[in-house]
Amino acid sequence: MVDPRVNDALDLTIYLDITDDVKFAWKAQRDIAERGATMADVQKEINNRKPDFKAYVEPQKAKADIVIQVLNICIMSACIYSYIHIYTYIDIYRDIICIKNDA
Repeated sequence: MVDPRVNDALDLTIYLDITDDVKFAWKAQRDIAERGATMADVQKEINNRKPDFKAYVEPQKAKADIVIQVLNICIMSACIYSYIHIYTYIDIYRDIICIKNDA
């Protein structure tokens, strides 16, 4: 959505707002199992990508019609990564009426 022509062509945009700890867990699980990476390798990869994420990916959150927040919930030492908090934004007539629903 950096290119306004792409944004204009979309009827609905969804942004997955995944917390850093969940991203790390998902990447570590995949990279260690499938690529033979170490925890240090995973952390280095994530750190190398942060500037690009902040510059190009994160700004898209403000333009999204729906933001889905994926959180890490640890209950009694069992981590559940499937908890999702959904924010919906209904934009009627572009910025005239905006309804926010925190589910």
